[in-house]
Amino acid sequence: MLKEVNSAYSALTDGTPFKAKEGTDHTKAKPSSGRSDPPAIEDFLSVLELPPQEKMRLHLSQTLQLEQFLRAYNSRNWPDYFHVGKFVAVIDDSFGMSGETGIAFTDALIGFNDAETGCHDYGYDRGFNGGFEAHGLSISRMGDHCIDLANFSEHGVRAIVSTINLFLESLRDWHRSNGEAGDSKSQLFMSISSYHSGDDYLTWLEMASEAGNCVAHCNLAQAIATYDPARAYHLYQLAALQGDYGAMKRLTDVEFDRFR
Repeated sequence: MLKEVNSAYSALTDGTPFKAKEGTDHTKAKPSSGRSDPPAIEDFLSVLELPPQEKMRLHLSQTLQLEQFLRAYNSRNWPDYFHVGKFVAVIDDSFGMSGETGIAFTDALIGFNDAETGCHDYGYDRGFNGGFEAHGLSISRMGDHCIDLANFSEHGVRAIVSTINLFLESLRDWHRSNGEAGDSKSQLFMSISSYHSGDDYLTWLEMASEAGNCVAHCNLAQAIATYDPARAYHLYQLAALQGDYGAMKRLTDVEFDRFR
């Protein structure tokens, strides 16, 4: 067990820390265009400007202690449908600096956790969609409450929200550019993040499916099944041929009997 814990913790320090330029404004700290890797949340957090007593509550992976990591991770009930990913940072809002409450960041999602309302998780592939909002010491998204921060000033909360939003907007821009260049994973990302945008959702989904993306086959099949069941059946077949178990199960549904 100890070996597994140490192995998981050692993954936190993998990679080279981002170095910010002297005097960098966190609202200007966008990764340069043309970088081969997607924007990383830790790059943005590393230049987050906070008052000294609040800055000490920001722990990037290189400065996060093992005990803090374990408490931050175990205090959150990560949902099964999220890919949690690699733990990269914690904004610690606990009174004992334990990491149990506050905001946890992985390379796949943001996990909010406070003592009053519990956990609220947000996967990056859900897109920008206007981003998060700061209301005094509270953070919300699209009207949904995420967290009340007890150990940060209103200025600090606004800076945190601004940094998160800048990252999400940059990530969306990066995927849009890659998707337009033909990358099916970015096309899938754009389809999921455009789910509430009507035609954009199906446009990106069609592009990803045409590029052979297995998840896109399934998502598109589900979207069109009511008005084009024959094509939906064909898409599920394509996904099943790539080993997708969910697609295999869908192919056995009664609604597709006429196509067998």
